[in-house]
Amino acid sequence: MKLLVAVAISILSIAACSMQPQQSSNIKYDAAYSIALNGKIAEGKILSPSSESSVVKGLIQSQLYYTVGQLNGFDGVADLSKNQVSIKSITGAADANGNYAVSYQATMFVSWDKGTPVPGSLTLILPILPTEAGIDTFMETYAEDCRDDFSHEPEAGNFWYYYRPAAYNCLLAKPGHVASESVVTKFNMTFEPSLEQTTGKSPEYAKIWEDGKLVVTAIFAFNEPENDHESDVATYAFNSFYSGLAQQYGKPISSTPALEDGKKPGPDFDRFEVVFQTPSGTLNVGMMLVDGIRALTTEQVDFYSRRTRNSDFVSYSGHSGLGANIRALTRLGTFAANQYQLFFINGCDTFAYVDNSLREAHAAVNPDFGADKFFDVITNSMPSYFSSNAAGNLTIIRSLIDKRATYREILGNIDSAQRAVVTGEQDNSWPNPF
Repeated sequence: MKLLVAVAISILSIAACSMQPQQSSNIKYDAAYSIALNGKIAEGKILSPSSESSVVKGLIQSQLYYTVGQLNGFDGVADLSKNQVSIKSITGAADANGNYAVSYQATMFVSWDKGTPVPGSLTLILPILPTEAGIDTFMETYAEDCRDDFSHEPEAGNFWYYYRPAAYNCLLAKPGHVASESVVTKFNMTFEPSLEQTTGKSPEYAKIWEDGKLVVTAIFAFNEPENDHESDVATYAFNSFYSGLAQQYGKPISSTPALEDGKKPGPDFDRFEVVFQTPSGTLNVGMMLVDGIRALTTEQVDFYSRRTRNSDFVSYSGHSGLGANIRALTRLGTFAANQYQLFFINGCDTFAYVDNSLREAHAAVNPDFGADKFFDVITNSMPSYFSSNAAGNLTIIRSLIDKRATYREILGNIDSAQRAVVTGEQDNSWPNPF
C-alpha cells in the first residue's frame, strides 16, 4: 500500500468524506507512512435480537464499522472487506428485552500509522446492540462528546465515521467511567505484524511504456455539486492539475475540445482530452469534472468506459460517500486483456471501502494470470483533502514518466496526512521483465 498526504489549508482543506455491505478482498500492502498489522479479537461481544447466524454476522459487521472512527484516532483504519468473523456462542434471554448474548472471534487487516507505537492490545469501545434502536441510544448518549469533527451533525448512518472514544470530552475511555452494559461493550484487539507487508516494489514501468505512451484518466468530483461550480474546491483542483501538467510538460500537442492558450478548463471544459510530449513519450490525459460518481451522465460514463480500456493510470478524487461512491466507482469501466493499470482511489479512508470488484474485473479479462498481475491500487488510510488532489495525481504521473521511484518513494512524496497505501503490487517485477 501507499500513503497520500493531506494539508489543511483554509477552505480548500475540505475532507473528501461523505454504509454499505462489503465484499471480500485479497491484498498485499506497501506504504510510506503506515505499516500493515493483523488485528485479532479473541472475544468480541454483541447483543442481537435474533439467533440466526446471518443476522448475527451482519450485526457484528455493523459493530466493527465503529472501529473506523476509533482507529482513525490513531491515524489508522481497517479494511472492512477483509473482516474474518466466527461466532463462538449465542445465549438466549441475555437482557430484559430478550436479546441474545453473542460471543465472537474476528481478525481485521489494519493500516497503522508508522509513527505511532503499536500497542500490545487496544481496548475497542463499541456499541453492544448494533441495531437501529441500539445505535440511536448509543448516539443519544455519546454523539455530543465522542467525536472530533463538529462541522457535521452525526447521524445513525455516519456516526461510526466521526466516532472518537478518545476525544477530550468523551467519558468512554476515561479511567473509572462505567458505561451502561446495555449500550456499550469493551474488549481487546491484539496486534501482530502482517506478512502482507511488501517492500521495494515499483509500478510496472516497462509494461506501461511498451507502446511509447502513458494514458491517464482522471476524475475530479465537486465538493458541493448543488452550489456554484466555479468556486467549488474541486474546480480549483481540476484547474491546478491541468496547470501542473502544462508547467511540467509544456504546451499541449492537442486538446479535444480545443482549449485556448492560458485558459483554465473549469466547468466550461468539464470533459476533455489533452496530449503532451514528455521525455519518455506521449502523455495522453482524459479529464472529467463531475457532480458525483453516482450522478454521472450517460456521456460521462461512456467517456470513462472508452478510456479505461487502454488507460495506464486511472484516478478518482472526491468524496468517498462513506464508501458508497467508492463502490460505485469500482463497478464502472471497461477493461481489456493485457492492459496493466494503476488506480488511485483518492477519497477519505478508501482503504476501508475498496472491495474486490476492480481486481475481479481485471482477472476476468486475464484468466491465465493471478488476480493482481494487471492491477495495482493506491488508497488512503485516512481522510484526503481537496487541496492535495492535484498534487497527489501529479506526483504519481511524474513518477510514471521518470520510471525510477519505488512505490514507497512515490507515496513518500504524496501528502502524508492521507496515509496512502498501495495494494496488488506484491507480484510486480520491475526492473525485471513483466
